[in-house]
Amino acid sequence: MRARPVTLLLLGAALAAGCDPGFETESIVKDTRVLAMRSEPAEVVVPDLDTVIDAVDLEVLWADPGSPAERPWTLKACAIKTVFNAGQGEQNQIATRCEDDVLALLLGEGRALPGAPIRASFRADVGLLQRAREADPLKGFDGQVSIAIEVAIGEPTDPLRVYAQKRVTYSVPIPAGKVANRNPALARIEADGVELADGAVFAPGKKVKLDPRAADDAAEPYRVFTFTGTTRDLTESLRYAFFATAGEFTREKTGGAKRVQIGSQPAETDTEWTAPKQPGPVQLWFVIRDERGGTSWLLRTVEIR
Repeated sequence: MRARPVTLLLLGAALAAGCDPGFETESIVKDTRVLAMRSEPAEVVVPDLDTVIDAVDLEVLWADPGSPAERPWTLKACAIKTVFNAGQGEQNQIATRCEDDVLALLLGEGRALPGAPIRASFRADVGLLQRAREADPLKGFDGQVSIAIEVAIGEPTDPLRVYAQKRVTYSVPIPAGKVANRNPALARIEADGVELADGAVFAPGKKVKLDPRAADDAAEPYRVFTFTGTTRDLTESLRYAFFATAGEFTREKTGGAKRVQIGSQPAETDTEWTAPKQPGPVQLWFVIRDERGGTSWLLRTVEIR
């Protein structure tokens, strides 16, 4: 069976570093940005894909340090073939939007202040799962299908309206005993070896080693089918993304596996953050993901003086 990673496309953000020295890097948040999306549960395991599905809770992490104004938002679900990988630099490349799908389900809408969580609950109906199976390259042959959850933030007529997508997977319990994936948790963030707390103070320009520490049970074992018909036991690799309203990271993303194979050593997880020279508060976001759709995050606000 394939292991399908969660996918999230961030739009309206700065282009990747190196394209133009006038642009901020992806990790520095200056305007409207969707930083992460998560579902609870992270994966839905059901007896079969033609049954009534339990509800899923959705949450969107977003920010806009540049404006305190309230924004309209919508959340929709649809069946599409392609959703781009999370945080890989694909900007403004959504191949298909739920907004353009006449059969998309409206999950929620409202208005929110920047930083306030956007939340909704929904229950996938059989029709949506059938359309997802038709859009799936394997037609659900491997026992799972995915639907796209799309958030849109901003006025519908605004050319800078921000879109982001997340894939939610529904699967049947194969191999036998399959357990639904859980969202990995961050236990703490260490700054130069000491737990980073809200209100921590750093001198302007100070270089700080930031190391996210996952909960002991964050990386779950799981079993998949291989193309030869046997099963293989794997353990999740955890990946980390870093965001801030100011400063600079040496690495915007860390973690994962150095080699995609059993027994591979985990990659380094830490990064170095250089505090801005300007005094004042700075928000830091730390996002953890596994390769099966789980996502969580922590926010810390520090003071530069």
